[in-house]
Amino acid sequence: MKKGKNIRSYILWLLIYLIFFLSLLFYFGPAIRTNLSEHDYVDILNEYRRILLEGERTRLDVALYSIEGIVNTSAESKVGFTDTDHLRIEALLASPAEENLKDGLVSFIEEKTRLIGLSIRDDIAYVELSENFLSSPDLDKAKRQIEETLRIGHPDLRVAIIVDNQII
Repeated sequence: MKKGKNIRSYILWLLIYLIFFLSLLFYFGPAIRTNLSEHDYVDILNEYRRILLEGERTRLDVALYSIEGIVNTSAESKVGFTDTDHLRIEALLASPAEENLKDGLVSFIEEKTRLIGLSIRDDIAYVELSENFLSSPDLDKAKRQIEETLRIGHPDLRVAIIVDNQII
């Protein structure tokens, strides 16, 4: 008997919350729609969606290896709503473009490596990467590519590369 009363009370509370929410939506809905259209928020959101769906791209400098050693070159990255440092690392983690391969430039970073997080504080960059990074063919060269790519915009930057909450 007690179980039936509990279920009925839960359903009753759920209906009360639903009615309350719908009444708020009915009452404040027109004012919210007016405010959104007056301040062009809908247009801004549509522009963000357009950029994401169309996949606009930009060229950024990254560090790759050649026979002579590490060199700065440009790579393409999808435009995002983040800073240039994030975009540079994303461009570096993408496979080298065919034009870079023709020029003899290669990356020692494992292809499946993904950027988890990046923050710069007090001239130290904290770069968190997926554990695929540890499978890079030459880990020292892969680390140097990350460091040199970030130093393109910040020459005095120190870099801490983090994988699985461990600095490597």
